[in-house]
Amino acid sequence: MLFRKVRVSHFDDKNRLYRVMYVPEDIILDEFARYIMRTFHAVEGHLYEFSRGKHIYGKSEFSDHFSEWSDICESRLLDPGNTYKFVYDFGDWWEFEVRIYKKTEEIETGNRVIVLEGKGAGIWEDNRTGYLALISGDFPEDQSEDDEENEYYMPWNLDLEKAGETFNDIDPEDETDYLNAFRYEAKLASEIIWREFNRLYDTAEDLFIYPGSDGLAWLKVWEEFKMVCQQLKEEGKLPETFEQLCAEQEDFSGDRLPENLADELPEYSLYKELWQIMDELETMFRPDGITEFEIIRGKAEALRGMGRKKEVLAYAKDVSEQYPENYYVKSVLLRAYRLNGKKKEGTDFMKAVLEKEPECTEENYAFYKAAGEFAAYAGNKTLAKKLKDSVEREDQRQMDELEREFGIYDEYDDSFDDGDEIFTDELAGLAQAVRNHCRKGNKESFTELLDRLEDLAENDGYIFASAINPGENNESLSMLIVRDPDGKPFLSLFTEPADVLPPGHSFIVLPVLTMLKECADSDMEGIVFDYHLKEKYSAVLTKEQIRGLLKYFEDHGILDDDGETDDCSWA
Repeated sequence: MLFRKVRVSHFDDKNRLYRVMYVPEDIILDEFARYIMRTFHAVEGHLYEFSRGKHIYGKSEFSDHFSEWSDICESRLLDPGNTYKFVYDFGDWWEFEVRIYKKTEEIETGNRVIVLEGKGAGIWEDNRTGYLALISGDFPEDQSEDDEENEYYMPWNLDLEKAGETFNDIDPEDETDYLNAFRYEAKLASEIIWREFNRLYDTAEDLFIYPGSDGLAWLKVWEEFKMVCQQLKEEGKLPETFEQLCAEQEDFSGDRLPENLADELPEYSLYKELWQIMDELETMFRPDGITEFEIIRGKAEALRGMGRKKEVLAYAKDVSEQYPENYYVKSVLLRAYRLNGKKKEGTDFMKAVLEKEPECTEENYAFYKAAGEFAAYAGNKTLAKKLKDSVEREDQRQMDELEREFGIYDEYDDSFDDGDEIFTDELAGLAQAVRNHCRKGNKESFTELLDRLEDLAENDGYIFASAINPGENNESLSMLIVRDPDGKPFLSLFTEPADVLPPGHSFIVLPVLTMLKECADSDMEGIVFDYHLKEKYSAVLTKEQIRGLLKYFEDHGILDDDGETDDCSWA
């Protein structure tokens, strides 16, 4: 095989972070990029490109941004010339010089890459500031822990006892073995699979956000999901559990799929289909954790919908024997007793559990909810009220915990006195208006929604929003964007916390006016309120309506004309 010797060196530190290696002369640039990222221990979590002058060799989806551009997957090692640049992570901007030696070498080897020499452990992922501080001497080489005072941190992607070890020589043989364990074709195939999972996730999200088409759409998503899982299984890459599947691909919330199906298919009386899907799901993976209990709930709901009440009870008893300590399963059994009119058995079972669990907690919450319903059904009003009160206390505890964890950040603390709650009367009114508009969807319900927004604006009200890992003072917010069936983006706001967020998202609270102005000034089409609601559709404010509302607030003195609200005149 014909090889070329290449030297790849970091622009900021060419003699302390570099690699010299042989690579195939005809290697595709995208494959070459993967070896560069691996040898410098990048996690491949950011964008990357090659360039020479103004000419970019990058991913096809970004080609519209450049007049001189070539596809990185269709270009080869020598296409940019003998000297060019490689950049990884467009935020940190890890820039490398690539120099290709002129002489071609014929080498008989089973290796795809041969490392000849090199220095430096690798880049400091998401932490170029710390690396540059080390080079300049601001971060001592004998440092073994973070220097939080100066905001310099040890690298999380490298195993270093002291910072200066990042400059050590590498072992060429070990590095060669490490790089050749990588298979480019396998990586591409895996990425194709995960892109397909992401597409399925987006489709399911659209159905979840904008329900009302028909249940057959959910069945189509399931069939596509099975096909992708079968492809993974044939390649020996299908994880044993949903939990592992989601851990491998954070953007795909697989554990929500059975939950959605258990909620959506009964609305269209597709109970036989629900049972079949839950049964297939149970055999496709080795279930565990919450996913397994969602399957149990789905099967019980399917049996109930098919009118097989006795089978619901038998199934619930069977799974209770398998999971005798699980309160989610206990709630399924208690509801099965109620479905079959077994007041005495259900009451005895409920009391036996409550004797061991005298107060509602996060762990037994599902059972307490079912017990409250059963007590009311059995005519025990006193017990039903006691259980309801206990559930409400746990609800409040979780709300308080949410407020402490994601609540008021320093930037907005001055707007609240001690003891103020996020759940103001105005916010509760908005929640009711949103629910009302979801049910009716007419002019009157929409007018009521606008009135509630006005009440919030007048009182400097706050609303729940979703962000990915918000920093202190809500810096670098990445808000949750949802899309309608036509693909148009909308900002998603919530009148109460909801268990519908993608992985990595957290609830924060922000001023209503801030969010309205944010949407008016952005490329979004409007705002969706409470998209998780199960009614026909969620309440939507278009950008034109928002601008009109801001103009109204400005005219009535609710919004100060401080030079930053000129966009309101677009109404």
